[in-house]
Amino acid sequence: MILHKWSLFLNLPFQWTFIPEAGFSHPALNPYLFVNYKLNYAWRFSARAGYKESYGNITDLYSTPYRINFRNRIVSNGILPIERKQSYSLYGEYKSTVHEFFFTLNLNYLSNWSNRIYEQRIEENEVSLISHPEKNYSHNWSVNGTLSKGFYDWGIKFSLSYLIGRNEAKQLSNGKRLPFRSDYMQYEPKIIWTPSRSLEINYQSTIYYGGSRIGNDTNLSPLLNVVQKLGIAYNVSSVDIRLSLDQYHNDISRDKSIDTFFADISLGWKTGKWQLTANATNLFNKKEYRYTQYSTTESYTSWVSLRPREFLVKVKYKF
Repeated sequence: MILHKWSLFLNLPFQWTFIPEAGFSHPALNPYLFVNYKLNYAWRFSARAGYKESYGNITDLYSTPYRINFRNRIVSNGILPIERKQSYSLYGEYKSTVHEFFFTLNLNYLSNWSNRIYEQRIEENEVSLISHPEKNYSHNWSVNGTLSKGFYDWGIKFSLSYLIGRNEAKQLSNGKRLPFRSDYMQYEPKIIWTPSRSLEINYQSTIYYGGSRIGNDTNLSPLLNVVQKLGIAYNVSSVDIRLSLDQYHNDISRDKSIDTFFADISLGWKTGKWQLTANATNLFNKKEYRYTQYSTTESYTSWVSLRPREFLVKVKYKF
């Protein structure tokens, strides 16, 4: 329904789930509401609300454990999960084409109820998630958006994407319900500068900071991970040159972090029916890349082996 500056959308899907293997039969109504208000050309606001009830799949009915990779396995215990999710969001934006300014803000909240809870067990470097028939609740809220400003006369555009959030849930540990919380924030600034038609310089970075709290006494050290990328592209007549420089900063533990640098360059040249391309990758010849991540109540460090420095030349002729 659309009324002047307002628009309203309501969806009421109805479904009936029947799973003979579990003797399960259940109707569900999953309403979704969207309201939009456009004040004028510059300002717009919207709100969303939804409810969804969902069920598991055939793997949840397995009575024997199964692996999802070489070190993790799932023990479903034949429990058919039922999940009820409530989601809410508020959105606002402002845009000014004349001043090359754009701004958005998005507030989100998600609540989840389930009839099962997982217990984590670690034995001989193997992680098992065991399903138990107990009620479980989890919550998540987040704030995200973008900010952009351009300066046409200078050929410069700035932008910033941001995300702040928190997850809260519970997990069984040694037969006890163990609450855990993870807090995180991420920022992505970007700059594009085009001083002339033949030259473009762009810079962007991703800054992530997050940590977890388990119970009342255990805190996983916050991790700071930063990725910075600088790109330069130069094109004049039949010559095209591109250079990229990347820097990765990763916290491995509370007291240790590493910095890794990468560089690639490419050269292209065209004349008539001939085309020449030369590429050089991993100029600093880095052998390995490491990073640490958190997953609910555990942390793990990964090692990635990299391809050595490479040079590649291509010659093409078009008949």
